Amino acid sequence: MDNSRSSIVTSELAAQIERLTAEIDGLEKQKQLAIEQRSAVEVTLALFQNPKDLVPVSTQTAEHTQPSNSAHPLRDAIYDILLTANDPLHRRDIHDMLVKNRIVIGGKDPLNNVGAHLSLDPRFESNGNGMWQLTERPSQTVVDADKDLEEEEGNVPW
Repeated sequence: MDNSRSSIVTSELAAQIERLTAEIDGLEKQKQLAIEQRSAVEVTLALFQNPKDLVPVSTQTAEHTQPSNSAHPLRDAIYDILLTANDPLHRRDIHDMLVKNRIVIGGKDPLNNVGAHLSLDPRFESNGNGMWQLTERPSQTVVDADKDLEEEEGNVPW
C-alpha cells in the first residue's frame, strides 16, 4: 500500500511541476512583452516631454552610410549602429540604441520590427541567436576618417 501511495504522490508532484513550468514560461513571455511595451511608452513619454529633441531619422544617419537606402532611413540608422560596433550586436541592443537616440521604430512590436528590417536588408547578416553584423565593412581608413570628422564637428551619433 505504501508503494501505491508513493507512486500516486510522485505522479501528482510531477504533474504539478509540469503545470508550474508551463505557467512560468507563460509569465516569462508576458514579462518580455511588458518590457517591450514599457520601452515604447518611455520613448513616447520622452517625445512628449522634449519634442524639440526629436530629430527625423533621415538627419540622424551618418554621411558614411554605404550604400544608403533612402527609402528606409531606419535601416540606415541600424547600419550606422552596426558600423560603430566592433562586434555583432543582438537585435535587442540595436533596438535599445535606436530608442536611446529617440529614433521612432513604429509597429505593434518595435523589437520585432527591428528584426524584420535587419532580415530584409542585404547589408546585414545574422550570426544566429538574434546576433547581427554588417555583411561587409567599408575599409577601416574610410570609417576612421569619418569618425575623426564627426568628432571634430561634435556630431558623434552614438
